[in-house]
Amino acid sequence: MSDTKPTLGFIGIGLMGKPMTLRLLNAGFSVNIWNRSPEKLSQVTDAGAKACKTIADLVKASNIILLCLADTMAVESVIRKDILENGSACQLLIDLSSIHPENTRQLASMLYEKCGMDWVDAPVSGGIAGAEQGSLAIMAGGSIENINVARTVLAPLYKQLTHMGDVGSGQVTKICN
Repeated sequence: MSDTKPTLGFIGIGLMGKPMTLRLLNAGFSVNIWNRSPEKLSQVTDAGAKACKTIADLVKASNIILLCLADTMAVESVIRKDILENGSACQLLIDLSSIHPENTRQLASMLYEKCGMDWVDAPVSGGIAGAEQGSLAIMAGGSIENINVARTVLAPLYKQLTHMGDVGSGQVTKICN
């Protein structure tokens, strides 16, 4: 990763996504955002985030895509409907959602095969207060290279990020936690 900060694309500006996005903006990142309920975006756009009309627009304008979605179905829908067709090998997806480990592995494999994009599963623990204070615990799965990128990008969000192993390992740890 170069000295310039990558442009982030954050999908899911809810109870956890909003404070995380605000912390990333405060850390100097340029952040593109999308949420299925656009009325939830005003606080983060007022803070400097750029709202995208579609997920496809967000993916095309971002180096690293961050997901913070409700469940496995939501993550799978966004991947299949929007990211697969618009992602590229020069991008990284970091999934902050808590979803099923096997679905994580399948989606990561599909994403890499279709467009060459790598995946880090990075479910968080610490709740809304942890997101607001930047004191989350993150259990991450992925290659060492991609975990190192995630450590840098996610630094404003966590007190501890632990590399648990290959893709899906973060989700397994979160379930055990």
